[in-house]
Amino acid sequence: MAVAKIGELTYETFTEAIAAANATSGGTTITLIADFEMTAAYTISKNITIEGAYTITRASNYVGKFITVNSGVTFTLKDVTIDGNND
Repeated sequence: MAVAKIGELTYETFTEAIAAANATSGGTTITLIADFEMTAAYTISKNITIEGAYTITRASNYVGKFITVNSGVTFTLKDVTIDGNND
């Protein structure tokens, strides 16, 4: 089941969506289309907006950083819930 889309392109994993957004030359909006568990760290290296009324939850077995935003980059969340799973 896809979890995100950029324009009309859908992505099965959030990792794929972040990689695609980081590969663009301008700002990109990722629209969440499902809740999902975070199982890896994400680095934001381009201007990215993540929107959608869904929840990103830290997997109970995941240890480490959640999201790293590089210097000089704008990272925006709109209507997204991030659940650290009590960590």
